[in-house]
Amino acid sequence: MENKVLNVPRSFFWDWDYERIDWENHAVSIIDRVLERGSHEDWETLIDFYGRERVVNVIVEEIGYMWDHVIEDVCAYFNLQKESLRSYKKKQTIPRTWF
Repeated sequence: MENKVLNVPRSFFWDWDYERIDWENHAVSIIDRVLERGSHEDWETLIDFYGRERVVNVIVEEIGYMWDHVIEDVCAYFNLQKESLRSYKKKQTIPRTWF
């Protein structure tokens, strides 16, 4: 994967030094960002770049937080159960105030 660059909008990484991104070592953060900000076409680019198995593994095991709407979309797109996602399980452990 050396010297390959993920072909998604540079604006996703506005706060990174784009020219110095290590696409392999920062894969979890990159996948998280593209899922949150990208279209399904961008998601397909992720799958082409990292492989479906790795992307799904990151979604399920490594991303610690996702917005609810992203969880719903990711689960529908990748045919996952939200209860299997680390980010969903983590949300369930946070006490909520009922008004």
